[in-house]
This record gives sequence, C-alpha cells and structure tokens, in this order.
Amino acid sequence: MRDKSSDLYNDAKKYLAFLQFERKLSSNTISSYWLDLKSFFDYIANSYNIKKLSEIKSAHITTYI
Repeated sequence: MRDKSSDLYNDAKKYLAFLQFERKLSSNTISSYWLDLKSFFDYIANSYNIKKLSEIKSAHITTYI
C-alpha cells in the first residue's frame, strides 16, 4: 500500500528540483520550501485524505493558513 501523501511529496520534489537546477535557488531556500510544503501536505493528507495536487482547493489552503 502506498503512502497516501506520496504523490504530493513526489510533485513537491519535482518542483524543488526545478527550483534548484533551473532557477538556481540556494540549498537553504530549497530546504525551507521543503519544510513548508511537507508541513502543508501532512496537514492536507491527514485532515482531508487528499492524495493529489489537483484535489487541493483554495478552502484547504485557507484553513491551513
């Protein structure tokens, strides 16, 4: 059985790789972004059982903030 948030994490890692290698952001910035995204994805997965980015709605973001 796959972790319910693994798709979210995989998408985040792809995005962070883009920022690191294409946009040349610093490793500290990438680490900070990862911590923020991981915290949000943990919340989304545990609170709403969301497994994909396409399932996230603005209301989910609002409740997190």
